Amino acid sequence: MAKYDEKFKRDIVQRYLSESTGFKALAGEMGLDPSTILGWVNGYTHHGPAGLRKKHAEYDAQFNRSYRGMSHVSVANDLEEQSDVALLARTFAVSDQAPAAGTIN
Repeated sequence: MAKYDEKFKRDIVQRYLSESTGFKALAGEMGLDPSTILGWVNGYTHHGPAGLRKKHAEYDAQFNRSYRGMSHVSVANDLEEQSDVALLARTFAVSDQAPAAGTIN
């Protein structure tokens, strides 16, 4: 899967919004899948320029160490989803120590 920078996405979205060209025609001209352009347009329409940014982030070494340590919290607190672990990481500001088992309501 190709990765496109934010400027390229914004240029395509602006072109789509300012011209009467449809998704399929623009996608064919640019060598993209129409659903890719549709996703960019929807993201931009709902979230502005932020909707075109990468959805993942790179974290520093301390965060990575802390986040890996959160897996025992998931088991100890019987969390069902990985997103629950991510929520805990954000809630507790990824401190050096994960919360003790049984301390989360």
